[in-house]
Amino acid sequence: MTRPSELVARTFARTVARSSDERLRSYVSGWRRRLVLGGIFRQMPRRLNRKQAKQVEAVVDWKINGAAGGDADHYQLQIDHGKCRVTRKPTESPRATIQLDGVDFLRLAAGVAEGPQLFMTGKLRIEGDVMFTAQLASLFRIPGQGG
Repeated sequence: MTRPSELVARTFARTVARSSDERLRSYVSGWRRRLVLGGIFRQMPRRLNRKQAKQVEAVVDWKINGAAGGDADHYQLQIDHGKCRVTRKPTESPRATIQLDGVDFLRLAAGVAEGPQLFMTGKLRIEGDVMFTAQLASLFRIPGQGG
C-alpha cells in the first residue's frame, strides 16, 4: 500500500516533469513561493535516507534565487548522523552553500534535473565542499528517481 506522502511526492514529480518553465515560475513567485518552497523543505527530514546518512554530519545552506526584490530565500539543512532538520534562520556555519533559481530547484527536488548537469551548465552554484554536494542527492529519497 502506498503511503499518502509517497503519492504526493510522485504527483509532485510528475507535475514538475510535465510543466513548462513558465508554469513552474508561477509556482515559485508571488504568494505561492513561500508555500511551495516551504513545503519541499519541510519534507526533506522525512525523505532523508537515514541509513545512508548515518555517518554524515553536515550543514548545507540553500539559496533559492528569484524572491521578491531580487533576493534569495535562504534555508539551512542540518544533517546529523541520520537525522535532518531544516530552518529558515541559519544558525550554523555551512559545509556547502548551494544557490540556484526557483525553477531549477523545483526540477532538482522532483528528480527531473540532476545537480551535476545544473552545475556544469552554470545554473547551480556551489560554495564550499563541492565533493560533499555531489553525494547529497544520495542521502534523500527523491520522487522522480524512484524514491
